[in-house]
Amino acid sequence: MTRLISVGLLAIVLNTAAGASGQPRPSPFPLADGNRWTFRSVELNGAHTISVERAPQGLMLRGLPGAPSLRVRWVGQTVQAWDTGNERWEAILRFGEPAGGSYRVNLANTLLWRNLVVTVASKRARVEDHTGRERLATRFVFASKSKIADAGLEWMAFAPGVGPVRIAEQTIAGTRELALTGHRLK
Repeated sequence: MTRLISVGLLAIVLNTAAGASGQPRPSPFPLADGNRWTFRSVELNGAHTISVERAPQGLMLRGLPGAPSLRVRWVGQTVQAWDTGNERWEAILRFGEPAGGSYRVNLANTLLWRNLVVTVASKRARVEDHTGRERLATRFVFASKSKIADAGLEWMAFAPGVGPVRIAEQTIAGTRELALTGHRLK
């Protein structure tokens, strides 16, 4: 009888974790072959694209600021990137980290993702895309421990079922914000 109650309680907990509909929660960063996000610079109106494609070595993420091409995978609630310099997987986006939590990222062969402290600033940030549509998002804030002249990631926001919505990076001309104009998910 105790075992039956335990199994029943476990089913309730799992169903609640998946949401009221019983469906799994949408990914905050859907990494699948062919997915694509298009951004516009808020200041200059220049275009930027982030995309995912399948390659022989696995999924490749292209266009992430500071890392033109990364081999990536999901492990639990974490996006990991293959660190070619240290030959290991490195957690770059920990969506399971609680708000206020911080961790280090050190991708050896990148400029902006080396010796970086990442803080989950909010799990429910209100962030606008390029059209002014407001989305609830997980917002990561970045602080480089290395001196990088006029360059660096400031923050990124990811909305469930959409992916990256807004990105801010430091450039020689000041802060540049990229806002999502459209996305194609498979």
